[in-house]
Amino acid sequence: MLVAGCVTPEFTEPIRGNVAAGVTPIVIPSSASGGTFVGESKHEYAIAYHPYPHLLYTDGWYALYFDGDNAIVAYSPDGKTFGNHIMVNHSRVPLGGAALYMHGESVFVIYPDTNNMKLYLRKGIASGGSLQLDDPVEVLDMGQPFTVKIPSLLFDENGLPAIVFSGLEGWGDGGGSRWRARIVKATSSDLSQWSESQTFADAISPNQEAAASASGVFLGGDLALVYEVRDHLMVTTGTYTEGLALTDVFTGTHDYVLASDGEQLHLIYHTAASDPNNPSRMVYRGWTRQAGWSDRVVLGATTPHHTALAIDHSGNVWVFYGMSRSVRVRILQPGLAAFEAERCIISISDDDRAGHAWLSAAPGGDDAGVGLLWMEQHVGAPENPIDGRWNVRFRAFTLTEILALPTCAT
Repeated sequence: MLVAGCVTPEFTEPIRGNVAAGVTPIVIPSSASGGTFVGESKHEYAIAYHPYPHLLYTDGWYALYFDGDNAIVAYSPDGKTFGNHIMVNHSRVPLGGAALYMHGESVFVIYPDTNNMKLYLRKGIASGGSLQLDDPVEVLDMGQPFTVKIPSLLFDENGLPAIVFSGLEGWGDGGGSRWRARIVKATSSDLSQWSESQTFADAISPNQEAAASASGVFLGGDLALVYEVRDHLMVTTGTYTEGLALTDVFTGTHDYVLASDGEQLHLIYHTAASDPNNPSRMVYRGWTRQAGWSDRVVLGATTPHHTALAIDHSGNVWVFYGMSRSVRVRILQPGLAAFEAERCIISISDDDRAGHAWLSAAPGGDDAGVGLLWMEQHVGAPENPIDGRWNVRFRAFTLTEILALPTCAT
């Protein structure tokens, strides 16, 4: 096994005192949100996209982000300071092009090449604050650029991985782009052999491949696949040949997450508000084999690129959403019919506000709560004169802490 990438200088909060000659200090501006600094990026898509996980917990928190060129993983034992920054890709990745997963005791990193044509997977372990990853496996080569977009990793009941991805494949007869979503499955336990990809969605997206993506999850022997094309969200359950089980109006851009707790599916996504002048609404739906899909539960107002979901070890479902100035959460506790009231957990000042906060969440250990990543922007030193720089920030919350907070002001 090889230690992933190259170790980069450890990032800390603002450096004070003498700095060794020839070393440029990384000066981290203060943040009104109180979030712990994870890393810096030259692009706002540092933790894109929402179907992607960017955070996991084992012996501490491991956070993945795109620094503008590469996929970087940083480590924190307690969420208070992140360091041990390492590069986990072997070649350049596209914007927001990598994701971090854990299954059993193994860690997986998945990413396409910068042309969105090839797909790579690395397997390893997380221990002692670092990742030890095997050499990358080339899962597939589609032979054309932009045909491997936003890949998602899922595991069947036997622990074998499958990958859902989508891509642009030409133009429709009546305008717009031809967009297809596909799934490919590992056929060997060492991940050296993979099936041919199979198409489960074929549609025309009116705006090239923008706002078209797919993801999936296994629930026992059932496979659920979710995809969105511009203004519609579709979900299949069972097998991808059985047709649609759910369809709904969709807003946002890749603003959905589908997850399983082992007993049921949990789906969140953006949909239109009744008043077209108001923001979109975050909605929740659950699925079981016995009851099928539940009705919509409207959780609150939201805007594009503000979506995250986590299921903690007690079975609580955490849904994060909001706007660039305010991140909110609602929690569904096991056995209860209704979500807890909305809490406003992160406030971002105008000076720190990025165009979108993006979001990514994951459960921690028994006492570590649920962790949340979000984006902020700064134009201080070091400054990019074109578009500033972006910071990835982190905080962890326990259920007790959330329930002690006042509800959001109307």
